Amino acid sequence: MIISESFEHEEVVGFKFGYQPIGKPRLFSHIYFVDGLLIDTGQSNVRSTITSKVKELSVEQIFITHHHEDHTGNIAEIKELHGCNAYASERCCQMMKDPPKLSFAQKIAWGDRASQSDLIPKYDTVETNNFSFNIIPIPGHAPDMVALYEPNRQWLFSADLYINSYIDYFLADESIADQI
Repeated sequence: MIISESFEHEEVVGFKFGYQPIGKPRLFSHIYFVDGLLIDTGQSNVRSTITSKVKELSVEQIFITHHHEDHTGNIAEIKELHGCNAYASERCCQMMKDPPKLSFAQKIAWGDRASQSDLIPKYDTVETNNFSFNIIPIPGHAPDMVALYEPNRQWLFSADLYINSYIDYFLADESIADQI
C-alpha cells in the first residue's frame, strides 16, 4: 500500500510518502519544495508516485540532506525530469559516490538507491531567487546530515532530526552522542 499526502505552509509545499508491501505504512518520508528548490527526493519504492507529484513543480535545483535511501532514492529520475543539478554537503557527495550497503529491512521499507557521482557540494548556503538557506551540520542520525535554515522566514528543514521521548528504531551507524 502507498500513502501520498501533500500540505502547504506559507510558500512551502510538502509531500509525505509511505510504502508497505502488506498493510498500512508505518514509516514515511517527506520532501519539500520552495521557490524552485526541492529538498530531498524520497524513496524509490514509490518512485512513480513521487515523480508524478514533482513533475508539475518548477524544480530548478535539488538539495539532499543526507545519504539515506528515503532521501536519495529518486535523484537521477528527478534531475532528468527537470534538467537540473543536485547539491548536497561535501560529506554527502563523497558518501553517495559509493553509498553504504542497505539492510534487508531498509530495502523493503524504502527501496534501494543508486550511487551518485555528480552531486555538487554546497558549503554554507543554498540560494533560490527569493530565499537564502544556511546549511547547518546536524550529525548523529547520519554523519553527513545537514539542516537548511532560512533565517528571515525562520523555516528549518531538519531532515530526520526530531525530538521525541523515545527512539523507535536506531540504525547501527547512528550516534546518540552526536545527536545530543
